[in-house]
Amino acid sequence: ARALLTSAEGVGAASSPVSGSEILELPAEGGSTIGEALTNVGLGIREKLQVRRGMVMAAERGVVSTYLHMSQAPGVGSIGAVVALEASSKGDVEGDRTSKVAEIGRKVAMHVAASDPRFLCEASVPEEVVEAEKEVLRNQPGVSEKPANIVEKMITGRLNKFFKQVTLLNQPFVMDDSVSVEDFVKREGKALGIQGLAVTQFGRFKVGDGIERAAEE
Repeated sequence: ARALLTSAEGVGAASSPVSGSEILELPAEGGSTIGEALTNVGLGIREKLQVRRGMVMAAERGVVSTYLHMSQAPGVGSIGAVVALEASSKGDVEGDRTSKVAEIGRKVAMHVAASDPRFLCEASVPEEVVEAEKEVLRNQPGVSEKPANIVEKMITGRLNKFFKQVTLLNQPFVMDDSVSVEDFVKREGKALGIQGLAVTQFGRFKVGDGIERAAEE
């Protein structure tokens, strides 16, 4: 098994999970379909490749960048990451800026591959996940004996640490841990004269992920 990433044009602006069979029919670079590209890659490495899951992603006001870790052939790697970067205005990412923003996105995709964030930002963390983190703290020895206001401060501190660990925008950037991923993107965008450049979507795929669950189903 390998991870294959290729850009799909002519799809919706928002990211959405799609099945393997749906992915094969999507358009790929060069006028072929994903299925045809997959066949060509398989012939190149002499392996039968199958697509089990994926994500359709597009950026109307920016670019979609990808990164493949441990790439053994063009378009093939053990971990694939995809990131959408968008500006506040659609016209901000044009001309020479496009390739430069794409490179910023590639660096963020490298971070995604290395750090494996679970969510984009605090607002995207499900409420049940947040409540579970709060409950872990409440159940620690001696916490119930503390004043309510102290417990709330402890919970806030724990959640801030949790969000920094699991949300992409709050994680320290792997290439410069003095800034968060969010601040890195803003800084690089500002240097290009782009206001409001931000990561709006991301995805990460690793060889073998979900195989056990698929077998159970």
